[in-house]
Amino acid sequence: MMANSLRSEIANLYPDWVAMNHSTLKILHVEDDATDAMLTHEVLRNELGTHQLDVVHVDSLKSALEELRGVGFDAVLLDLNLRDISGLDNVKAIKEQNPDLPVVVLTGVDSDITALEAIESGAQEYLVKGHGDGRVIRLAIYSSIRRKAHERKLYREANYDDVTGLPNRRMFQNYVERALQRAKRWKRNETIAFIDLDHFKRVNDTLGHEAGNAMLREAALRMKNTLRETDIIARYGGDEFVILLDDHSPDVKSVAGQVVTKLLYVFNEPFQYQGHAVEFSASIGVAVYPFAGRTYASLIKSADVAMYQAKKAGGHQFRFAALG
Repeated sequence: MMANSLRSEIANLYPDWVAMNHSTLKILHVEDDATDAMLTHEVLRNELGTHQLDVVHVDSLKSALEELRGVGFDAVLLDLNLRDISGLDNVKAIKEQNPDLPVVVLTGVDSDITALEAIESGAQEYLVKGHGDGRVIRLAIYSSIRRKAHERKLYREANYDDVTGLPNRRMFQNYVERALQRAKRWKRNETIAFIDLDHFKRVNDTLGHEAGNAMLREAALRMKNTLRETDIIARYGGDEFVILLDDHSPDVKSVAGQVVTKLLYVFNEPFQYQGHAVEFSASIGVAVYPFAGRTYASLIKSADVAMYQAKKAGGHQFRFAALG
């Protein structure tokens, strides 16, 4: 089946995307004209086959948004003029709720301006009813799914660490800078922790880089599971990690101290790798906005200096940057 061929192709190029989805190509068709809906479904069945295709039809934006909260879909086939809302607001509403979902507009509105505006609003393809056959619809659906999968792949490569799966330095900086904007507006604290694994180089030197990567993944998992869901941990580079703590209480030093103490505990149990018990610890520096810095760069520098103070004192401990 053609649908199965598309999945095989995407599986080879983007395995993470396929792992999140199902074996049947699921399309949500949003169309309030029953005759148009029936004709389109017939075209899709002829072009894609029935065994690997599941089309769910709704006739309003409200029903579409309700469907999209439940069963996962691979793409949306969307008419612009619906019974409850018309125009580009349909595209915007679906993309706002489901930003990663490919949307193919299939409408009677034959306008270059509207087509461009629909693409700018988040649609991957724009088709006009009666212009083209079933093959055109099929290719539009296929290309929208493939392009969206490629966008996800590029986004992940640009923003996530490929060893640990954590956000990378670039994404962490974006998180912190947005948090600092809010902190300045609401006159509240923000806390960054800078973590360096003690004597980690000896793992790579004695057991090899694969062992080192396995240790990094395990360390990242242990720390992430110790943190609160709203804290953000990222890999800064090498054996260094950074955390944005989600705490704005007046007693920020006490709360941050409790959190990073728990992080130190996760290294008490040896790491296991192919029969080897590997022991190592961590040194942590903590910087609080606005006392230790008012920008991302100054806070990172302050936390880094505090971390080296902890390491110089013997490691497996934490230090605060100056709190003023």
